[in-house]
Amino acid sequence: MNEVDKVRVQAHFSRSLSSYRQAAQVQSAMAAELMAALAEVTPRRDFPRILELGCGDGLLSAHIEEQLRYQQLTLVDIVPDWAACHCRRRNAAFLAGDMEDMPLPDADLVMAGAALQWARDLPALLRRISAVLAPAGLLAFSTFGPENLREIKALTGRALAYPSMSELIAMLEMAGYAVLCARERLSVLTFPTPLAVLRHLRETGVNGVKTERLWTRQDLRNFTERYQEQFSLADGQLPLTYHPLWIVAQKRRDDGGSTAGGVAPGTKELCV
Repeated sequence: MNEVDKVRVQAHFSRSLSSYRQAAQVQSAMAAELMAALAEVTPRRDFPRILELGCGDGLLSAHIEEQLRYQQLTLVDIVPDWAACHCRRRNAAFLAGDMEDMPLPDADLVMAGAALQWARDLPALLRRISAVLAPAGLLAFSTFGPENLREIKALTGRALAYPSMSELIAMLEMAGYAVLCARERLSVLTFPTPLAVLRHLRETGVNGVKTERLWTRQDLRNFTERYQEQFSLADGQLPLTYHPLWIVAQKRRDDGGSTAGGVAPGTKELCV
């Protein structure tokens, strides 16, 4: 289980309201890639009820609205202030709350862009999602793998417990899904200084890991020196590694089969 401080998560994302869209270039690319993965799995564009978890300011929501047909789009996020970003969306309703314990509406398609890593108990959340999915309904999500923010983990010893792709697939199969498509890659951003790295992390609201204390000036100085010593590239830039993963899975029918996109029951189309 992840040591996620939900109050901290909410506070950090609330502070990033004005900066998130510009700073979240990795998350923006992940949203577009997730829609592409869904299209590869199934030609279907009509999903009467769509549920998006962790909608944020709408990086993925905009793609859903533009590319899919639906009667009801339910947008869920732990930060109530994100509601203002969605007030003009077609046939959409925003619900503020924690996806792990709030009531979730029934859906034909559940999507989540870079959000499920904030779950304290991901296997339990996957079962909750399955409970509201229609028979043979689809779950399409992006998240992050174990190499995510590896520089920060190496220097601070603190990071979310990101499951590997094989671990995610095992969780999904245990929760009653057939994995139709799974892909992953590394994406490296570069910054001129360690302080620019920290500014980027603050602007994207990504730090929701429990911490015992605030940093002192000496802590910040040590972090800066060690980042430069251990990770400086030949041109003096500093890397920050992201490890995005994309998965499309289908809730198994009572007979154990799946139907989306003509993929045979129980098979995995690994889109690498």
